[in-house]
Amino acid sequence: MLPPKDPIRDAADYTLKNWLALTRFLKDADIDLDNNASERAIKDFVLMRKNALFVGSDEGGKAAAIHLSLVASAKRIGIDPVAYLTDVLGRINSMKTGELEQLLPTRWAESQPAKTSEIIAGEAESVSEKPVAFIQPP
Repeated sequence: MLPPKDPIRDAADYTLKNWLALTRFLKDADIDLDNNASERAIKDFVLMRKNALFVGSDEGGKAAAIHLSLVASAKRIGIDPVAYLTDVLGRINSMKTGELEQLLPTRWAESQPAKTSEIIAGEAESVSEKPVAFIQPP
């Protein structure tokens, strides 16, 4: 007999109470055995949460959030974030304010050679023109 607060007993109780949920994947082949895909999907957010402790100021946090929003938007539509940011940061200072929308990830991808236009073919219509936002504006 195990004592009431034994960790093995707690594990067995948990398993018995959640048996249906824990064995559901056996009856439905479409259900993944693990949640690795969702863990990978939120990895950037989790890392940013830890890194945000060291941004130094509120303005630094806003700048980091904007940067990560652009990276996430680029990844979402299938373009290389490094190539995108390299081009955008090299051109942004020479552009007029009214031309800055051309630098949004979806617009940027449309203006690139065939290698990126085929990636976004059909996807640009389903993706909003605004970057993914990590912060809500005040």
